[in-house]
Amino acid sequence: MNRPVVGCVRAGVLCAVVLLLAGTIFGAFKSVDPGTTPFPMSPVPEFVFPDRAFSIVDYGATPGETKSTAAFAKAIAACHAAGGGRVVVPRGTWHTGPIHLRSNVELHLEEGAVISFSDELADCLPPVPSSWEGLECLNYSPLLYAYCCTNVAVTGRGSLEPRMKRWERHFRETATDIQTSRGALYKWGAEDYPVEKRDMTTFRNGVMRPHLIQMNRSVNVRLEGITVKDSPFWTIHLFQSENVVVRGLVVRAYGFNNDGLDIEMSRNVIVEDCDISAGDDGFVMKAGRNRDAWRIGRPTENVVVRNCRLHSATALLAVGSELSGGVRNVLIENCTVGDVARLFYVKTNHRRGGFVENITVRDVTVHSAVKLMAVRTDVIYQWRVFPDYERRLTKIAGLRLENVTCEGVRDGLDVIGDPERPIDGLVLKNVRIGKAMKELTRVENAVNVRLEGFAAAQRGTVTNVWDTVMPFMPSPTVKGAAKPKIKSQWKGKKVAFLGDSITDPRLAGKYWNQLPALLGIDAYVYARSGLRMDGMLTQAERLLLDLHWYVDAIFVLAGTNDYNGNVPRGEWYEVADEETPRTTGTVTLPRRRFVMDPATFRGRLNRLLSYLKENFPDQQIVLMTALHRGFAQFGPKNIQPDETFPNLLGLHIDDYNDDIREAGRIWSVPVLDLYRDSGLFPLVKSHQRYFRDADTDMLHPNERGHERLARTMLYWMLSVPSDFKRDDGLFM
Repeated sequence: MNRPVVGCVRAGVLCAVVLLLAGTIFGAFKSVDPGTTPFPMSPVPEFVFPDRAFSIVDYGATPGETKSTAAFAKAIAACHAAGGGRVVVPRGTWHTGPIHLRSNVELHLEEGAVISFSDELADCLPPVPSSWEGLECLNYSPLLYAYCCTNVAVTGRGSLEPRMKRWERHFRETATDIQTSRGALYKWGAEDYPVEKRDMTTFRNGVMRPHLIQMNRSVNVRLEGITVKDSPFWTIHLFQSENVVVRGLVVRAYGFNNDGLDIEMSRNVIVEDCDISAGDDGFVMKAGRNRDAWRIGRPTENVVVRNCRLHSATALLAVGSELSGGVRNVLIENCTVGDVARLFYVKTNHRRGGFVENITVRDVTVHSAVKLMAVRTDVIYQWRVFPDYERRLTKIAGLRLENVTCEGVRDGLDVIGDPERPIDGLVLKNVRIGKAMKELTRVENAVNVRLEGFAAAQRGTVTNVWDTVMPFMPSPTVKGAAKPKIKSQWKGKKVAFLGDSITDPRLAGKYWNQLPALLGIDAYVYARSGLRMDGMLTQAERLLLDLHWYVDAIFVLAGTNDYNGNVPRGEWYEVADEETPRTTGTVTLPRRRFVMDPATFRGRLNRLLSYLKENFPDQQIVLMTALHRGFAQFGPKNIQPDETFPNLLGLHIDDYNDDIREAGRIWSVPVLDLYRDSGLFPLVKSHQRYFRDADTDMLHPNERGHERLARTMLYWMLSVPSDFKRDDGLFM
């Protein structure tokens, strides 16, 4: 595959020259001045497309749910065959599979146009030449894809909005077999296995998510004006391309691996006037991984990013960690930044080789940063479990941070080079920090370091969303203690609590409020008063959106409202005859399947646990039985008898707790039996001290009652695993 791929880029350059000579017949060029750069860089050509329009409607596209994949392909083919022009996407929402661009085609989204990409894997087949985290392969098609194209653009005031429900399932990497896929691709790259045989779509349980936009081996590329919302993987990927202009984009992508713009093995790139909020790094310079990149031998070089707004991201500029082909001549200037984990971050490791040279960030204002500038030479992430096939250190030289103002930082300069190959050349000039919380300057294994006008006005507390969580994750309801009172397996774990009024954070004196100090857990509480067991499913769905794979354990406390609301118990299973193979041949046997009836208590438990098991396979899931149900009077129209009386179905609270215990057995989850183990029994007068009011509320524990629940939970939790995640580096 490699020789034809290189050939297509050379052919693309030749094609661009022919079009330039043809002038107004096929199109024309103007140039974009890179400005004053600290490295030699010529103006970047920008192709002006012929004045021909091809509306997707004329080729069969219809707005709404019907997929217009074929219509997009026909319009693009017609535009290409005519010698080039503009494929127009009118106002409306257009559902489609991947769109493959062709040379001399501008895809133009009119204002109000929304391209709603399918999230079905089958739509992204057959596989196409791509790369995944720095390794070449065949993979699911990017949703908007250009391969070996010359003169190609995506423009307009419309938006790209992929459907994300199915892709988000693959965000939870510990719920998939993606480490098997990674391991295979990593080995193939290390052994020079032919790229055309690296079909990653054969790993159906370890899906390597596709990019939203990938410009692959293309020349004279323009992305302008469009809005991008969400992405399955890297949001915009420029791969082995050159002469690229990215202008006026709005990116709002907060998911896993959602960088703003990834520039890999590409040259002569100008990015200007973009507005980005990202779930990962903002602007990323990459150049392939290890031997695969050494084989290609193509650096990322001559890149200017200017006049951009970065609201939130893990970094304004990240270099690496895939940089084996080398990164040089990069300028970031005149940008406004909100909250970042690191403003300027170079990351590599002992496998990468390559080089990082002549990188400048200047004339930038920042709200806050965890670290203003950082260099790390030991960043391996989830690839840590794979072997070192070859050891090559990265040359790092010529890093410059100039004319920067930042309101607050946790740490200022945090640069740790490799002692075997120190960083050569580090300059910070006129870098002003309003408030620094911790260490201002830490530099190790670096020579030719100059700090001129680098200072903080004062010391003090600085808060930043990236200090502890990803941006799409809420802050914990209660943050765990850094030094909990009890050393255990729970320290630092993210624990979610689903439930009703006993757990509701809007009511004071909660059991979970004490566990962060005792065990060091971060408590995320989703409970709401009055909800029954079916409401726990809604809370679980919210939890999935908020924390994804990051949550470690999930506790569920509910059931008394189902008892009080006269919810029937129902059945666990329904049974029907079904054929099944056996050693002696096909036989018909009665097969039982779970009842998923939301109107019954057992159906609700089945629905909840099915969802939790499917979406949180490596998390500890715990059911808790309801407490004894005491008398409560919340007004003349809300009087609830105590548990000595049955509900209108003749059922007692014991019956519902029995079902919770049985659900634990059926679904293989532990049950924390608060009904039994807490010892609380409001029908005994001596236990009135643990509840809110002896006359009107013997249902809700008071502060002393919640202390007793917390103690009950504490000793039980010390005896069970906090989670079942693999130690594969994903959570480092």
